[in-house]
Amino acid sequence: MPSELSAMIFLSVFLLGYFAVNAFVFWRIRTLWFPGLGRAWGFLAATVLTAAYPIARIFAPDEGWPTVEMLANLWMGVVMFLCSWFLAGECVWFVLRRKGCGLKTRNRIFFTALALSVLTALWGWVHAQQLYTVQYAVKVDKSAPPFSNLRVVVLSDLHLGKGKPVAWMETVVAQTNAQAPDMVLLVGDIVDSSVKSFESGGYAEAFRKLNAPLGVFAVRGNHDFFESDSGRLKDAFKAAHITLIDDSVCEVQGAFYMAGRKDYGQTNRLSLEQITKNLPKDKPLLLLDHRPNVWEESAEAGVDIQFSGHTHGGQFFPATLVTKLLYTLNHGMMQEGPFTLIVSSGAGLWGPPFRVGSQSEIVVVDITFHPPPPEAAF
Repeated sequence: MPSELSAMIFLSVFLLGYFAVNAFVFWRIRTLWFPGLGRAWGFLAATVLTAAYPIARIFAPDEGWPTVEMLANLWMGVVMFLCSWFLAGECVWFVLRRKGCGLKTRNRIFFTALALSVLTALWGWVHAQQLYTVQYAVKVDKSAPPFSNLRVVVLSDLHLGKGKPVAWMETVVAQTNAQAPDMVLLVGDIVDSSVKSFESGGYAEAFRKLNAPLGVFAVRGNHDFFESDSGRLKDAFKAAHITLIDDSVCEVQGAFYMAGRKDYGQTNRLSLEQITKNLPKDKPLLLLDHRPNVWEESAEAGVDIQFSGHTHGGQFFPATLVTKLLYTLNHGMMQEGPFTLIVSSGAGLWGPPFRVGSQSEIVVVDITFHPPPPEAAF
């Protein structure tokens, strides 16, 4: 299926679902606390709030409509919390109503649901501001002289752009440098949509402060392809001292290979076999692939470690349940024989500024290279 058609179908389903969530929340609020308010007002409010985010994303200029987007993002998170707690309230009210409880009990139930929604939003916002460091250790049964150990820091889903302060990126850089990495890997969604804010916002200067002796390597995620001028994006990354390895392989100091793939949604993405067909099998092969949905292909191709992002760990409930259903590994590390998959929940945020059931993180991976043991002689 063409990526444009897939995107349109996804957007249509998302908007229908999002409208249904808004309609339910406004219906419940009207019946509880504003019974005299006509249904048309609730329908209008649901329509406007549902449309605010896509309108701001599609029709805004490169510099965006930051106030509209900020309010739309805030509401998107809040309405999901309201919907979740109101649905829980519906279940409680369904049981208690059959036990003879009246409207006062109903009002207490949904007022509690409202209060819990506000508290969830407040906690989710505070939690989202924290940047955690997650550490993994991986053993690769191949030699990579002169390296016996390698420390890499993985950054994903930064979503730099409209409204994201440069000071935040400088904090990410400082926390990354504090880990003394040999190499930094950027696994997509570096920008949120347009490269213009990346060029003028001071992000390149922040990236140039990364202290990674072996370099900073990157692939583009789905959001990075929202920028129509791919050459402009590549130039911006080059100015930031970021080596873009979409659908290509780079040999690092003759010791191991660093491969990258275009985002899964790109129809001209090369197969992993095409990318790695001429590589010797005795050297370690590390792979950057924004989405973790085709990891089996990587394992079969002889990749030793795949680094991915995209999922955000679901970012906030109830999306956390959805990503767990969609991906074999939603967040964390998984090993299948000699293959290791590492999925970051991301340092940044998409849309709503909340984290509930996930965390903003940088990932530190300590890799140990060990040559495979010699085969026993008989």
